[in-house]
Amino acid sequence: MYLEKSSLDVLEEQLYKCGFTSYNMKRNLRYPSANKTMSTVDLVVFADEKVQDLTTSFISAFYAIEDREKVLERAKSLATPIVFLLGSNEVEIIQYGRKETSEKVSYALLEHYFSENRLNYSKKELSTLKNSTEFQPVLLFAIDATKELLTSTFEHILTREKSRLGKASVNEITKVAIHILAACVIEDKLWEQKSSNVLELIKKCQNQFPHYFKGCLSSDKRIEIAKNVYDAIRLNLNFESVSHEVLGYFYEYVILDPKVRNNLGIHWTDEELADKIVNTLPIEKHLA
Repeated sequence: MYLEKSSLDVLEEQLYKCGFTSYNMKRNLRYPSANKTMSTVDLVVFADEKVQDLTTSFISAFYAIEDREKVLERAKSLATPIVFLLGSNEVEIIQYGRKETSEKVSYALLEHYFSENRLNYSKKELSTLKNSTEFQPVLLFAIDATKELLTSTFEHILTREKSRLGKASVNEITKVAIHILAACVIEDKLWEQKSSNVLELIKKCQNQFPHYFKGCLSSDKRIEIAKNVYDAIRLNLNFESVSHEVLGYFYEYVILDPKVRNNLGIHWTDEELADKIVNTLPIEKHLA
């Protein structure tokens, strides 16, 4: 049974009273989950209004319309120390950190619950829970799940294009794919308005970061590769909740790991490109 949207509205109202704003919250966020899949959270609350990823996720809320354990497994990949399961008549509140606790509160008493526990929802207290030794296995699980989905999806994209165009095109496929990937990351991290196609996306990126994206679609062949890569990324991935550290790992893995390069047939070495992506991808400075 699908629940009324007001369930989230009631919860958001109480979170506002705890000091969070609409800029801290996102509804219907897609994020990498376990088993190399994407999941959607109905509401997630971040510590920061700009840097919003696994390192800053504090609270998540899911409509309880499926098996409880399945929901909690999906929630684990978002690494929030507080999880709200929104039922039809009551809310289950699960807290991870120093110890795992669970309690159920009716919607009628939710305001009273927050009044009694407001200090527990302060950014300082939630940060303490997030960084506690006991919570680190959950955070590491979420990071590993994200890494696994990113790398497996990108490897699949490269392998598919390699099969389509042949081994002789592997280096060109990889160069185009890495630029399209970077463009998707930038869009997800910096811009609310999403592009409708890859040509629109690259034009936006070239306007803001002309040196980095110059000439990346310089032929019809590259445009065709870019379209296929873009469609696959947008179907399978979203980078809004992916931390800069995980992105750094991912790019180092794809570009610099000898075993991966050999398996994918990548033989070119572009240290300047690798350095730019891993260390100076223009995201974090625009979030500051």
